[in-house]
Amino acid sequence: MPPMSKTKENIIQAAIELFNQQGGAHVRLQMIADRVGISIGNLAYHFKNKEAIIRATFERLTEELKSILAQFRKTPDLLDFDMQLDEFYRFNQNHPFFFIDLFDIRRNYPQLSPCDMQCIEKILLQIHSRLLFDMRNGLLLAEPFKGFYEQLARIIWMQIAFFPTQKILLQEKEATLLEFKRNIWALLLPFLTKQGRNQYQALIYPITGLSIN
Repeated sequence: MPPMSKTKENIIQAAIELFNQQGGAHVRLQMIADRVGISIGNLAYHFKNKEAIIRATFERLTEELKSILAQFRKTPDLLDFDMQLDEFYRFNQNHPFFFIDLFDIRRNYPQLSPCDMQCIEKILLQIHSRLLFDMRNGLLLAEPFKGFYEQLARIIWMQIAFFPTQKILLQEKEATLLEFKRNIWALLLPFLTKQGRNQYQALIYPITGLSIN
């Protein structure tokens, strides 16, 4: 694939900044052109419409998420997941519109849905795979019923994607990294085995300060 032109790069970056500030539905092409400092005609030369810009921004950010997912099981312990949470938090802070705007994007641009759905499915699959891996390695209890950890994976994903949004909706202070991580680890603590609790106490408790008891 040939390298992207500087103008295209600037357009995508400007679009991301504006989507973060105002939400994708409220950003007009003229606003993006003004942010870049080009004419609307020049903008149209590079991207024929807003849908093309949204697609380009989602493709760019999906690549960032793929990079985060590529860090899966770099270490064979609970610390691996904690380090990945750092990256998910950073992503949410830098691109808050990505998950928040999924519903609006899907409603207004349904043809883009496969792009974001594939990314969501990969995150869900990886969280589920991680839970099963930790269960097989004695860190998590056996499933109380078939599909339990698949359900828990969905709950964890919802917290990863939308915990910062909850804080906004409740008009609370912005979620800190520590609060974000404590919220997610609290979902896993009840299902740790004795071995898992020992590992959590040694590796994760010094980071989160979240007690098992």
